[in-house]
Amino acid sequence: MNNLDVMLFRFLNGLAERSLLLDGSARFLTLAGWAGAVWILIALTVVGVGRHLPAWRLTGFAMIGLVTLTGILDSLIKIAFKRPRPPITLPETRLLLPLPGSYSFLSGHTLSSFAAATFLALALHRLGGPSWAGPALLLLAALIGWSRIHVGHHYPVDVFAGWITGMALGWLTWTLLLPLLD
Repeated sequence: MNNLDVMLFRFLNGLAERSLLLDGSARFLTLAGWAGAVWILIALTVVGVGRHLPAWRLTGFAMIGLVTLTGILDSLIKIAFKRPRPPITLPETRLLLPLPGSYSFLSGHTLSSFAAATFLALALHRLGGPSWAGPALLLLAALIGWSRIHVGHHYPVDVFAGWITGMALGWLTWTLLLPLLD
């Protein structure tokens, strides 16, 4: 798996040499996903929109809690696995943003993005939100995950693990919240 992971990383990170549009988009998406910022803003919007609708407010506050939980979980997983970031082991890595001081596995941006997007997609479907919102949220999460490879901060396996773990946490949080909405 390690050889495939490195090969995919080199290809996806190498795209950075070919497109200013991809570089700028990846930088923007990575910064938007930092500390779950975009997801906290979306959650606060849900709280604001639903200020007179208890189920919407509860959903927004639960999402803020979920994003906070993913930050804690990300730190614990990084400490447990201690996987060096790509530029540490692959000197040819093209870095588009300064390298964080933490470890690589798993991608915290992807973890929080897929947890929040999965949770909110399920909630919006139940609460009568727009039908396009769920797919749009999941697409945003996927683009944030891709950006982490493109900027040179994560291997594909880091992003994949964040994706799977995030979706599971989003689903679990939704499952726990669902009885409170009835």
